Amino acid sequence: MIAGVFGVLLLAFLVRRTDTSMIRERIAAIGWALSLVIALTGVSHLLKTWAWRITLLDQKRNVSFSRMFGLRLGSEAAGQLGFLGQMFGENLRASLLSSTIPPASRIASVTLDRALFVLSAAVVSTAGLIMMLFVAPLPRTLSLYASLFASILLGVLLASALAVRKRWAVFSGTAELVGRVPYFRAWIDRKRSLICSVEHKLLNFYHHTPGAFWGSLALNLACQGAAVLEVYLILFLVGAKIGILASLAMEGLTKLVNLLGVFNPGNLGTYEGGNMLIGRMFGFSGVVGLSLGLTRRVRAIFWAAVGSVCLIILSKSRKHSSNERTDTARASKDGRSHVAVILAQDLPCSNIGGSRLPQIGALPVLLRAILSAEKAGAGRIAIVLNPATTLVVVRDLQSTGRLPRSIEWYELETKKSSLPVLLGQLVL
Repeated sequence: MIAGVFGVLLLAFLVRRTDTSMIRERIAAIGWALSLVIALTGVSHLLKTWAWRITLLDQKRNVSFSRMFGLRLGSEAAGQLGFLGQMFGENLRASLLSSTIPPASRIASVTLDRALFVLSAAVVSTAGLIMMLFVAPLPRTLSLYASLFASILLGVLLASALAVRKRWAVFSGTAELVGRVPYFRAWIDRKRSLICSVEHKLLNFYHHTPGAFWGSLALNLACQGAAVLEVYLILFLVGAKIGILASLAMEGLTKLVNLLGVFNPGNLGTYEGGNMLIGRMFGFSGVVGLSLGLTRRVRAIFWAAVGSVCLIILSKSRKHSSNERTDTARASKDGRSHVAVILAQDLPCSNIGGSRLPQIGALPVLLRAILSAEKAGAGRIAIVLNPATTLVVVRDLQSTGRLPRSIEWYELETKKSSLPVLLGQLVL
């Protein structure tokens, strides 16, 4: 709240120190062309949703593109509140995605999507800083700082690539260290299987599905390209001449401003001030830089409003479906009140073509057990799977078209130590 108040005061100070009549003239020059800027951002959101959808692999069939698009906009709206808002938005994406997708898969897809977006942003920032050394007349000291930042970002990119290539256990290793603290030990023990499952999916995404990895990364890079084009378009509309390479350099510096202002809700004031400083590096007046920042702010407010509406609609639909499940459970108390738990975490899966699950006749053994539990009157059927074989099992069972709606998917490593905890959660 303190940072937000100072951000508002800073923005008011910047506007007061700048010729407001010239700002109005610059923004009025954009006119109805602002709709082009808003539409360009809409295309960027569509590309980011597509990139996120790819990370779900075969489980994307369980959720519609429109729902993911709404969740993406809602997450971006929450992200306008700063670092805490971004964390809240990512949690919303994972929790509201689809109850038919296992929690580990939901968390892994959101984490992958965010990681690839940050990776693409780091690539653009590095390229922008390098380009700035060639297109902007910088003093020697500023050039030195730009080279230092570019080297740091390049080192982060190389370290990230090495971590994925070598399968470094970053999440589980960190959890192991945190678990040594007595205060966090119980929480880490409860979440250990989920953390390992998410990490397993993250590392396997590159090694087992390289096409999906590069496709999602390419779409995220396309989103960054749309941001560069947005800078070029806005400056062109306000009458400032600039090339695409200079726009790339400005966008790279803008991302650093966003990083520095991450704890300021909405980056209010610091974002506009940063655009003014960046504009002066490229020979523009403070009015042009402030006009650029304000125009992009208006665009962000528009899509944040749309995202807020999407969140309200999706939250209501989630509550409605939850009430329906509660009513159904109450209505079936007499005949279908018990839970059937099928332990299939040690189920062997073949990599040979055709059905990869053990069968009796033409029907998988696991499907026979599920149908038997449904016939016996189970209100809930919980299937416990191994994270390494979840995709194979779920895909093959769904292809039969005979799965009941009461199916719930859970993941568990082959270690039996966490099985009592999972069974306790199912009973509760």
